[in-house]
Amino acid sequence: MIKQAEIRNFPMQWEQRETILSGGGGATLRGYAAIFGVKTEILGLWIEQIERGAFSKTIQEGDPLSLWGHNTDLVLGRKSAGTLSLREDAKGLAVVISLPDTTAGRDALVSVKRRDVRGMSIAFQIIRQTWVMPEDRKELPLRIVSEIKLYEVSPVAFPAVEETSIEAN
Repeated sequence: MIKQAEIRNFPMQWEQRETILSGGGGATLRGYAAIFGVKTEILGLWIEQIERGAFSKTIQEGDPLSLWGHNTDLVLGRKSAGTLSLREDAKGLAVVISLPDTTAGRDALVSVKRRDVRGMSIAFQIIRQTWVMPEDRKELPLRIVSEIKLYEVSPVAFPAVEETSIEAN
């Protein structure tokens, strides 16, 4: 059961990365679900910045899914099935999804190819964070995230972080 999961779903964009995965209908989506060092305002309440390394433990130990628009009925891939690949690089959390030959998989492929959907969002739980309170009370506090438990990554119409990206083969 997921406890206190957070979802970031606002404007984002993706990049294509070459990775070979097994299974699925042959088509893949590639991009970035999170970008390191980017400061993003969250709901007008705080500024959030994810540090490099925040996903390293969850990539090794977890079994995240990829969902279409955070919908648990529309599974696009899963790490343990070999249909979702996650890795950290200098830019952020790189994602490769080997799409299933299902209605959801085909819909995702078409929407991403048309560029109707260009960004990603993540569902996660904060494991380690640091808050920096501004001296000026008119400014928002900064939440620096150094460890995340990742539940899922989703291509979405309204990503929270505009710098995220997704592309289709």
